Amino acid sequence: MDGVLRRELQMDLAKSTFWTDSTVVLKYLQNEITRFRTFVANRVSVILKGSGVEQWRHVGTDKNPADCTSRGQKVEEFLKNTSWVSGPEFLYGPVECWPKTPLNNAEMTSDDPEVKRVTVNGIIVEDNSTAFKKLISHLSSWLKLKRSVAWFLKLKALLWRLCQKRKEQRAANKEDSSQQLIQSHMDSIKESSKNTHISVEDLDKAELHIIRFCQKEKFSEEMSALLKGQNVKRSSHCNAREQ
Repeated sequence: MDGVLRRELQMDLAKSTFWTDSTVVLKYLQNEITRFRTFVANRVSVILKGSGVEQWRHVGTDKNPADCTSRGQKVEEFLKNTSWVSGPEFLYGPVECWPKTPLNNAEMTSDDPEVKRVTVNGIIVEDNSTAFKKLISHLSSWLKLKRSVAWFLKLKALLWRLCQKRKEQRAANKEDSSQQLIQSHMDSIKESSKNTHISVEDLDKAELHIIRFCQKEKFSEEMSALLKGQNVKRSSHCNAREQ
């Protein structure tokens, strides 16, 4: 109705003020997070298309002329009720004296029947991929894969050397175990490894590790049987040829 009047009057009118005695309605309008059921959601959407939240104010049921007939007034009392025709008295006073509207009251309770229940389904995905598998799937170049594996193998060897050297130093200095002395030996090993590069021999070792890994992945049952001195199943040969 407000939109129709503004369109037909074609006048520069001040913003309209809308009144409701329902604090629940105000919550619905102020809420920006909760999703409502279709009936309420559609009506809230229509209301907010034609008005702003700040235009809506609260009026108590005792000052609401729309409730005059529902409060059990007699005919004589109703005819003398000027608020039914002229509106409540506070409308003729300054805005500062109008009934206060509860603000920031948009938090919805979980038991509200109009709040849409949201069901969250969680799925746990077990990732059986090893670091080696991820490395193979990530690198599309055979040379890049060999170089990456070669560097990992060199790092593994360096860490093993450091671990062994630390044990040796601690064993040799049982009586006077100096952490500073041990650390100096570790630093010297790290320093000697700074200018390391990949050699042809390193690439060959990396290739061998990749092949062994793939064989273990594809023929784990066969390799396990051979290590135990058992015969390989006849069916496995067919599977190997198909693959």
